[in-house]
Amino acid sequence: MAEVRRRRARGGVARTREALLQAAAEIFAERGYDGASVDEIAGTAGVSVGSIYSRFGSKRDLFRELMSEYMERDLARVRDGFAAGPEGGLRVLDDLLQETAASRRQTLLDAETWASAMRSPRLRSMLAEHENGVRSAAAELVQQERVATGHELGMPDDEFAVVLTALFHGLCRQHRLAPGSVPRGLYARTVLALARGLAEQPPGADRPGH
Repeated sequence: MAEVRRRRARGGVARTREALLQAAAEIFAERGYDGASVDEIAGTAGVSVGSIYSRFGSKRDLFRELMSEYMERDLARVRDGFAAGPEGGLRVLDDLLQETAASRRQTLLDAETWASAMRSPRLRSMLAEHENGVRSAAAELVQQERVATGHELGMPDDEFAVVLTALFHGLCRQHRLAPGSVPRGLYARTVLALARGLAEQPPGADRPGH
């Protein structure tokens, strides 16, 4: 009986955490980071304000956890895709781009987060930390695929990762403004073209920054 109670308690904790993260995503998207209040987040989740402080510590830490949750969820999908080969990984990334761009909540959350980060050095630092995590994971995948295929890119893995993430964000914005201008598969085709072009450069060719 004691073990059953413990399992139920753990299940309750997990459900409360998920409810708070879902509510936080909704409120941060609609109100922005600065306009969101822990009272409204707790009320939307149907729990007490104390639940936020006991589980996350602060609004800032709740926001950080929300960003980490999104990142880990998306990276798991991408890694599973690349486990089947470069084409599979790029298909997943292309699907993720289309889904992210089409999501009203994600669109608002990205826009509100960026605007708030430009006004707040603390939030900007946290967002930079999040983006560094994304780029590090991308650089790791680039390295794995480069080693597996034996194709050299002619530029550091981390620099190529910067280009990949910037392209992803840029195409998301373009899709949100004019969906028809970003057809499915465009991201994957562009990444392959970039990688192919870099790999075909003759050894010793002059490159910007070198």
